[in-house]
Amino acid sequence: MAELITKAAYARRRGVSPAAVTKAVKSGRITEIDGKIDPDVADIQWSRNTDVAQSARTSDSILKSPTSTKESRQEGQEDSAILVARTRTEIARAELFEIEIAEKRGTLVLAEGVKKAAFEKARIVRSALEGLPDRLAPVLAAETDPARCHQLMMAEIKRVLRELAAGEGEQTRQ
Repeated sequence: MAELITKAAYARRRGVSPAAVTKAVKSGRITEIDGKIDPDVADIQWSRNTDVAQSARTSDSILKSPTSTKESRQEGQEDSAILVARTRTEIARAELFEIEIAEKRGTLVLAEGVKKAAFEKARIVRSALEGLPDRLAPVLAAETDPARCHQLMMAEIKRVLRELAAGEGEQTRQ
């Protein structure tokens, strides 16, 4: 809240007569607090509640004043548009900053890197699984016991999975 001022001071500020301010207060177009006026609130109320055509008939000074109602409305709209644009800009900057921090902390990674890593791991798993028949075929061909065949296959599968989990897999065989 701005500092409260007298009606006469507000009239000088608006470029109108003190009688015009008193009339605006009496008609309810602007409000006063303990006989004084908050100029910021009164400016908004004046802009919203004053008929420009009516005030032009009573005083040409308002139309000449740089703070006329029409200009005040235009300035208010421009100020509002600027404020909205600045708010959007600040929100975008904050979001970008959060992304940068997440990247630096390692909680955010680039999708392209994840895709490449997943593709590489899948290729290693595929190669390891394709190698199973070559290693197991000679051993299983000699076995007649189905339980022993199962045991040998499970042991080889677990060995391959352990290598993959340890990050080895195909790299250790190259």
